[in-house]
Amino acid sequence: MKKILVKIKVWCLFIAILFGATSCDKVFDVERTGALTSDKLWSNATLVTSYVNGFYSILPTCSGNSHWSDESTWSLDRTSLLVGTMDNNDYPGEVWDYGTVRNINNFIANIDKITAPLTTTQIKYLAGQAHFFRAYQYYKMVRVLGGVPIVTEVQDPTADITTLQVKRNTTLECFNFIVDELNTAIADLPNRGATGYEAGRITKEGAMAIKSEVLLLKASPLFCSTPDATFWQDAYDAAKAAKAELDANGYGLYENDKQPGNSLEDMYYEKDKAMKEMVVYIPYAKDIKNSGTFDGSGTGYRELTWNIVQSFPMANGKNIEDPGSGYDEKYFWRNRDPRFYATVVWNGAIFGQSMDGEAVIKNRRHFMYAELAGEIGWHYWNAYGIVARKGIDTTLVKRTRGANQAFDWPIIRYAEVLLDLAECANELPAHRDEALPLIKQIRQRSRVLPGDNNRYGLATGVGVDRDVTFKAIVKERQVELMLEDKRFWDLRRWRMFNVLNEMGTPLAYGPVLDKPALQAALGTTEDNVPALISKLQSYLSEPPAGLNVDDFIYKFTSFSKEPAYPALKFNIKDNYYFGSISRDEIKKNSYLLQNKGWDNGTFDPMIK
Repeated sequence: MKKILVKIKVWCLFIAILFGATSCDKVFDVERTGALTSDKLWSNATLVTSYVNGFYSILPTCSGNSHWSDESTWSLDRTSLLVGTMDNNDYPGEVWDYGTVRNINNFIANIDKITAPLTTTQIKYLAGQAHFFRAYQYYKMVRVLGGVPIVTEVQDPTADITTLQVKRNTTLECFNFIVDELNTAIADLPNRGATGYEAGRITKEGAMAIKSEVLLLKASPLFCSTPDATFWQDAYDAAKAAKAELDANGYGLYENDKQPGNSLEDMYYEKDKAMKEMVVYIPYAKDIKNSGTFDGSGTGYRELTWNIVQSFPMANGKNIEDPGSGYDEKYFWRNRDPRFYATVVWNGAIFGQSMDGEAVIKNRRHFMYAELAGEIGWHYWNAYGIVARKGIDTTLVKRTRGANQAFDWPIIRYAEVLLDLAECANELPAHRDEALPLIKQIRQRSRVLPGDNNRYGLATGVGVDRDVTFKAIVKERQVELMLEDKRFWDLRRWRMFNVLNEMGTPLAYGPVLDKPALQAALGTTEDNVPALISKLQSYLSEPPAGLNVDDFIYKFTSFSKEPAYPALKFNIKDNYYFGSISRDEIKKNSYLLQNKGWDNGTFDPMIK
């Protein structure tokens, strides 16, 4: 997957040249006149700017980590954490990268030495970005490990080794450092749209949104076994301030004007309009569809669990198990929350266009089958009937749906800022009633029906009762942010791995084909299954008037709900809430203490 930033080229860090690395043959589009010295660096505007551009690689791209939780049926055979066999060095998303920290420290230490033809404002903006990325790099390390060594100076590699071996700071000290860095960044960064400030760069409002996310993590059960009202107030204040700054600068929930329309899907197509929702994001070239965030390694065609499909409410906002929800398991895709249709592709669902030889099949439908020719007992979940739709460009006429896309990757959207604020408000009795309208905004944007009481299907206790409100927030985050690399981190932050353990093994929902019935329905003797399915897709591309497509498909299709991996079950151990420092790193530095629960570790990553 090749990332293409709009105007911001992510260069190989030229710090490699400064310190002797030679892995990049061409780093800058400038003439090389000899060795790159400090004087040449700080006096060249292109080099100074490119230095900061390199920090953007710190931002998380689409990792497809739906297999770290219950979103994907790939889970149990791919993630040792989930089945309780994780080794010391296997923690998902773990970062221990002091090389990058050194690069950032070097830039910050030399800001006053910049003699390049840059204005004071431009240098201020570059400094703000550097402080943001120093905060974000530490945030990535702390959220997995707890306290880590805080290093803000460029260490001399020739110094006595004992002066380079530093101890871990406490987790609280690290959070305070991260927040201080973000406050510095917020003071230096401009709002989006500032003159001369390129699209895709970190902005003041983006840094404020990340600050609220950091403080929410700090206050969460992951780090605080006993709730701390002061921490929650700090997180609430930060989220409230972020929302106010976003609102003042034109951000909000993107809504399309199509009838019918699905904003959660269309935001990936109407990129310019959807910018109002993208707070921190990775932009991809919108005019060259030769790569994208959602390919075979992203969410595209990821098999979804039956459990996650059941999590979507109905169009009336009620959960499927609620009285009067109208849920029918046989036709599970009918009358669901509109976000269901932006996220899920079920067997028989229209899924864009495809090629049949040189012919284009319009209104292509998704079909995958586990059992062929009506044979009994061949139920194999891997022939999946339910896959991911979110972020898939269905306007492309391709045999391979996941390739050649240019969707932007959201790191934090305005909708998540609302949910962060709702969660913080819920933990403060004086503000709990603010949670209800925040969740309602998101459901309203998604065109969930308001209902007679204008609550969009939300229970009467939402906004009043802490536990009822929290349950609603958990559900809303699961549905709204599905496949955006949030679910694992949310369950971990809430210390709710029990949700997965109690599930046992996720269920797969496999379609089973009765080939003779399909041959009869199409009036053909075609025996080759792929060719038969191709005929079916062509037939349903422009179905006869009055044909009930669902009932037609059910003439030759049944579904089998089965454990994705009968021999494997979720078995996440209590010590897995935190990762461990690599044994190799501890060997290098005897002052590093291992986390409790790993290798007889003694360091407590908890705050309280």
